[in-house]
Amino acid sequence: MKGLDILCLASGGGQQGPTLAAAGAKVTVFDASVNQLAQDRIVAEREGLDINTV
Repeated sequence: MKGLDILCLASGGGQQGPTLAAAGAKVTVFDASVNQLAQDRIVAEREGLDINTV
């Protein structure tokens, strides 16, 4: 996974995006729900991971 660009579609919620980022991927999570995206940001911040949310 290291260095791969990953786009997660409708997968906000704090599970897939942060897990992929922890494996070394460059992750963008796209979701229509701001609440779901917030979960990704919370988990990423807590774990010191860099993800992009849209």
